[in-house]
Amino acid sequence: MTFRRFFIWLIERAVELQLAIACLIAVKFLLPVSDASYASLETFTAAVRETLRTNLDEAGFITRAFMDGDRGLYLWKTWLASAYTLGFFVYLQGLYLFSSLLARRISQGRDTLYALAAFLLSFVLICALFVIGHDGLPDMTSVRLALCLLMAGLMVVTLSAQLGKLLGGQSVPAKPVRPATFRAQPFTEDLPAVAEARPSVFRRERLYFSE
Repeated sequence: MTFRRFFIWLIERAVELQLAIACLIAVKFLLPVSDASYASLETFTAAVRETLRTNLDEAGFITRAFMDGDRGLYLWKTWLASAYTLGFFVYLQGLYLFSSLLARRISQGRDTLYALAAFLLSFVLICALFVIGHDGLPDMTSVRLALCLLMAGLMVVTLSAQLGKLLGGQSVPAKPVRPATFRAQPFTEDLPAVAEARPSVFRRERLYFSE
C-alpha cells in the first residue's frame, strides 16, 4: 500500500466516523422504544414523531438547566458521547481499523466489497462481546437497535468506500506479465538464405597435393 492510498484510507475513516455519528444520533432521537410502536406503519410514524418531540423537550430542559441555554454545547456533548461510543466499541473492541486496513490492502480493486466484509466482521464481534458481557439474551430493544445500526453501518461503509474510489484510491489489478519469447532475426538481402557450401580442410588438402 502506497502512502497515497493510506492517506485516502484515513480520509475514508474520518468521513465514515462522522456519518456513523450522525446515524447514531438519528437512531437515538428517532427510534421508538415501545413494542406497540411497530404494529403498523402509521403507528410507527406516529411513534417516531412522539419520540422526536420527547427527546427534543428533554434536550431543551437539559440545555436550560445545566448549560445556560447553550444549544451548541449540548450538540457538542452529544457528538462527543456518540464519538466515544463508536470509537471505543467499534474501532477498538471491534478491531474495525485493522480489518478495514487489511481489506484495503488485499482488495485488488474490490474495495467496497472488502470494506463491507470488514464491517460485518467487526459488527459480529461487537454483538458477541455484548452478549458475553450481559447475562442472558438481549431484549427486543437491543435487537432493534442492532438492526438499525447494522443497516446504517452498511450504508455508511458503502458511501465511504465509494468516496475513496472518487478520490482515486481504487487499486488497479496488476497486469499479467507475458513470458519473453525469442524472435529470430528475419533474413535480409545481405545474408544468404542458405549457407554457401565450402570444401572441408581435408578435401582442400587432397586437391592441393593432387594438382
